[in-house]
This record gives sequence, C-alpha cells and structure tokens, in this order.
Amino acid sequence: MQWKRAAAALAVAGVFLIPAAGHADNPATLRARGAELESAEQQARLELFALQSKLARAESALAGIQARLDRLERERASSRRQLKAARRTLAEAEKRLAEEVRALYITEQPDVLAVFLGAGSIEDAIDGVDSLHRAADATSGVLDEAQAARVRVASILRRQTERRGELRELRRSAVARTQELASARGDRLAYISGLQAEQVLNERQIAEAVAAAEAAQAAASVQTAVAETAPSISSIGAQTIVATPEPEPEPLPQPSPQPSPQAPVAQTGKTLTVVATAYTMRGTTATGIPTGYGVVAVDPTVIPLGTRMTIPGYGEAVAADTGTAIKGLRIDVWVPTAAEAAQWQWRTVAITLH
Repeated sequence: MQWKRAAAALAVAGVFLIPAAGHADNPATLRARGAELESAEQQARLELFALQSKLARAESALAGIQARLDRLERERASSRRQLKAARRTLAEAEKRLAEEVRALYITEQPDVLAVFLGAGSIEDAIDGVDSLHRAADATSGVLDEAQAARVRVASILRRQTERRGELRELRRSAVARTQELASARGDRLAYISGLQAEQVLNERQIAEAVAAAEAAQAAASVQTAVAETAPSISSIGAQTIVATPEPEPEPLPQPSPQPSPQAPVAQTGKTLTVVATAYTMRGTTATGIPTGYGVVAVDPTVIPLGTRMTIPGYGEAVAADTGTAIKGLRIDVWVPTAAEAAQWQWRTVAITLH
C-alpha cells in the first residue's frame, strides 16, 4: 500500500538528513547531495499528492456513512414513536373490547332480555341484539389492526437496529482509515520540511566551500608571486635532490623516482601525471586557510598555488598547501581520517588543471 511505502521512505530520510562525514566541504559532493535532496523532495511531493487524494476520498466516504447513519437514526426514532402509538392503541382496544364483551355477555345480559321484552316486534329485538354484537366486532377489528401494526413496526425497528450496527462498523473502519491517511500525510509533510531544511543547510555549505576555495586561490596567488620572484629554500633544495628522491616514511611504500621539477604549469585543461599521497593533518595550510577536503599540497615551482584541478578517485581540489616532502611531480591530498589515508596509500594519477 502507498502509505506503507511512504512510511518506509521516512526511514530513508535519515540518510539524507545526516551530514556527509569528511566530505561535507567538498563542493562537488555537496552539489550532488543537493541534487539527491531535490529529487527526494520531488518524489515525496508526488507521494503527498497521492496521500491527499486518498484522504479526500476517505473523508468523503466517512461523511456519506455518517449521513446514512443520521438518516437511519431519524427513521428509528419515527419507528419507535409508531410502535409506542401502536402499543397504546392496542392497549386501549383490548380494554374497550373487554368492557364490551363484559357488557354483552355478563353485565348487560338482563338488558338483552329487556331488548326482546321491550321490542315492538321480533325484527326490532333482533336489530337491538345485532347492534351490541356489531359494537363488539368493531372493537375487535381495531384490536386486530393495532396488533398487526405493532408487529409490522417492531419488525421494521428490528431491521433498522441491525442496519445501524452495520453502519456503525463501517463508520469505525472509515474513521480508522481516515486517521491512518492523515497520519501518513503528516509524516510526509514533516519529511518534506526536513528535506527543505537540509537543502538550505547544503546550499550554505556550498557557499562556504566556494568562498573558502576563492580565499585559498587569492592567498595562493600571493604565494605564487613570491615563489616566482624569490625561490624558497625548499624549492632550491628540491632541485638538489631530484636525482635521489627522498624515501617515504613507514609504513607507506616508497614512491617511484620523481621527474625533475619544471616551470610552473598554469594552462587550463593541461594533464599532468603525478604521484599522489594522502595526509590527515589538521590545522592551517601554507596559504593560511584551514585544511579540509579539496585542499592539496603541491610543489609551487611545478603547480602554482591556487591552481584548481580534478584528481581521479578524489574529485575537485585546489593547490593550497606545500610540504617538505612534496617535490616535483608529486601532490598530497587531504582526507579526514587515517583509515582513508592508509587506504589511499600512494598512486600514480593523471590530474587535469583548470
């Protein structure tokens, strides 16, 4: 059922609402996450529309059942009044019949003789007696009609009572269904609200990451200018040890010998093959910005500080740091944990400069 799928989707919502560990300040990752959040919101809105349609139909059905139940209650009230009237009529007819029978056969017996004795003819006597019998028969007819009416109304009332029970059960089911759909709609609205809040946070993180990258590029431009006008001691040292590359500290394996340093590369779209390692040290980089995902240490005599690049297996990055062991065609990418650094180890990659 749709509402069950909606409930299951709420569990998935937790995945979107948890900030991405380690990669939170990577603009490319944040933008991809933003697209996922937007897609999830769109799907949630479609499900919300379906829930609202079902809820409207359920509420309409409930209103119809309640109207039928109200109408039946009015009919039952009318039937009860009719039954009460039939019983009252029956009681009156029974009482009257009893009195007339008593008058005819017991109390009024002498009067019957008097009718014969006082009659002027035999026909008058017979008519007088027939009048007494007709009165008793009329009352008996009223009694029969009252009894039939009571039976008929009692039967109708019994069927109405049974129908009332059926309608009340239908109403109970309709109320439960309506409440269920209303709850699912509330959950879906809360889920969409959470997605929207996460999108706002994600956009803010993207803006902060872009601002940090721009600051790094600005700081790197200054460092590059300094490196071009007055080579640093580290760059001079790098030229003296190209023939014998400095060994990597344990437990990372030794990288292959590096090519000699070359003039800074700044052409957009140029591809360089470099040895890439990973580090996790937190703090401030050589350009003055904090370390974070997307920060890469380079040899500024080869790759100018502030250069943007795409690194296979890592993503978008900017040259914003240096290191004593980063010489020649070698880079050092920042990762958030030692486990990721150990998994990265060292690898030869073809980076693209932007």
